Amino acid sequence: MMTPSLQSKTSHEDAVAGLYRAALYPGEMQAAIAAIAARVGADTFHFLGWDRQRMTTRFNVYSHAELANGIEDYAAYYGAIDPRRQLLDLQPVGSVLACHEHFSNDAVSRDEFFQDFLIPAGMRYVAGSRVWSDGNEDFVLGLMRDVGNQPFAAEALVEAEHLVGHLGRGSQLWADTR
Repeated sequence: MMTPSLQSKTSHEDAVAGLYRAALYPGEMQAAIAAIAARVGADTFHFLGWDRQRMTTRFNVYSHAELANGIEDYAAYYGAIDPRRQLLDLQPVGSVLACHEHFSNDAVSRDEFFQDFLIPAGMRYVAGSRVWSDGNEDFVLGLMRDVGNQPFAAEALVEAEHLVGHLGRGSQLWADTR
């Protein structure tokens, strides 16, 4: 999959506006996050509320209905062993973590999370961020590229980080009003 041109200021601004609109109208959250995914060339996305004490999800917004079964598995088991979660916890809120920058192909080939969950679901490369946290719940965005696709380019990761900042502020508004 080719990364769309990130030069279009209008589509960036439209994506930002959609995030704030979704804070007011949560039914528009999926479309707003889909705009982020399109801007960075992600094949799928998963936006979730992670309960730190229970080690499970509190809400899930995802790109494709086929992800629903996997999301249940993630909430029940794989989320607690996801090696990216530990890295996200060490990153400042709002920073974007690209798994290909931290996990070699060799490490991925030996990891239960990647081998038993992510790759069989058709996904390989993930750019993720803890976009907002209140200390008990983290709002996390995962942007995924399919098996056979390339890792996220630096330009796409910069765009993701710009948009994640807005998603974080929109998420806080959403959390304050729900």
